[in-house]
Amino acid sequence: STALKQGLLEDDLSQLLIDTMALLNKKAAEAMSEIGVHACTDITGFGLIGHLLEMMNGSGTSALIDNKNVPFLPQVDAFAAANIIPGGTRDNYLFTKSYVSYASVISESRQLMLNDAQTSGGLLISVPKNRADKLLKLMQERGIKDAVIIYVRFRLLRL
Repeated sequence: STALKQGLLEDDLSQLLIDTMALLNKKAAEAMSEIGVHACTDITGFGLIGHLLEMMNGSGTSALIDNKNVPFLPQVDAFAAANIIPGGTRDNYLFTKSYVSYASVISESRQLMLNDAQTSGGLLISVPKNRADKLLKLMQERGIKDAVIIYVRFRLLRL
């Protein structure tokens, strides 16, 4: 959305951004009700990492994210690498940085992207492993084509 505000997007990418942000969560909520999930939050101002951190702290767990599975709109990598990043994203990154261990191959621009202060992001859903594939399939059948599993495992933390 920062690139849109700066007039840097072609019309087709602008429309994709607007369409993506306008998607409602009704179909996802119905699928989650059928499958049964532990928790769910929308990824808005605090970014994926901020919301995941909140969920992990609340449940006394940690998560391992498969960075390659996290979906982004086209050209986001290029815009982030060109330093077209909102101030809220930088604030999120600074806040979460001490709680997160990034693999050395993940660039700082990608780390920032994972902390993006979304205006209207997707949903972050915690579901038992034995139901994850079923939920994913059900969501895709209902037209939620970008639904993916982003983390491989989680573990309980000893406090």
